Amino acid sequence: VSVSVQVLVAAVIHQPRHEIFAALDNVIFLCPGGRVVYSGPTCAAVSYFESIGYRLPATTNPPDFFMDIIAGDVAPSATPDSLVQHWEAAKAGDFGRQWLFSSPSARPAINGKRSAAPVWNQALLYLQQCIIQQKRELFFIALDMGLVLVGGLFLGVAFSDHGFYGYSAPLPEVVWKACPGKLQDKCKAPTQDMLPTISAMVGLVMALCGSVASLRLFGDVKIHYYRDRARGSSAVAFFIGRMVGHLPNILLWPYVFLLAFYPIARPGGDFGQWYAVLLCFMFTAASWGYLISILFPEKLGYLAAVIAMLGQMMFAGSNPTLPILRSWVAELSAGWRC
Repeated sequence: VSVSVQVLVAAVIHQPRHEIFAALDNVIFLCPGGRVVYSGPTCAAVSYFESIGYRLPATTNPPDFFMDIIAGDVAPSATPDSLVQHWEAAKAGDFGRQWLFSSPSARPAINGKRSAAPVWNQALLYLQQCIIQQKRELFFIALDMGLVLVGGLFLGVAFSDHGFYGYSAPLPEVVWKACPGKLQDKCKAPTQDMLPTISAMVGLVMALCGSVASLRLFGDVKIHYYRDRARGSSAVAFFIGRMVGHLPNILLWPYVFLLAFYPIARPGGDFGQWYAVLLCFMFTAASWGYLISILFPEKLGYLAAVIAMLGQMMFAGSNPTLPILRSWVAELSAGWRC
């Protein structure tokens, strides 16, 4: 399985059967005290021990033979110190030059050349890894959901009395036309309109919760990504697999938010419409979280996510409005040309 999907497997095993031992690429033998007696290709282990005076009997399982050598049960009997010294000398001699420090192409073939698994097989493997990782982080996932729920509760209470119905129409046309100059723009606007404030606050809460919670998806596995890429794994498969594994969280966050917000604030529109809008918010916020976790170190990720979301909400068009933003751009362009 590890060969077909190109996965590195490390295992601690004691005296395996010959078939299992032969399937390993590299082995490490340790003597009492955790010191290395041998560390190298499996197929070279017999040659190494023969080079220091231990000949494998024809009917003996190699792993059993190696363990007996380390235990001092094979003639010539050796102490752990002498075995460690033999290994240090071998690394600096011909054995090390042939097996340990030569280029891979110059070494004798071990299991032949491996071909990379198809991209979709790799993506499925990364999806499984992501699911396993999230099962181990259920506490943090529950904490994320709890923060989203609390945010919905607070905003629901804040806008429960007048938020969605606190709208007063603009002044009559004869009145605002009588206003001088630029004051007409103010007079034409509704005298009370909470919708921009509510949309900005709801969007900000969802964006902050979604982006910060998404930082862990790639931020915690950078070293795994670089290791797998060095072995030839597909970057596309890595990102697809992990993002698909994170999709249930993105689908749940707007629902959890509305469970608290919708019945308290009683906004216009049905539950499904609100869910669809907030789901778009969450997809955008999660994408920002992915990008920030890749570009920034872990210690700066949270700060970068908060600043990015604040900047996004500032230029979202609610306050300042899009016409004001366009006027700022025009003024900056004119100043630049001057």
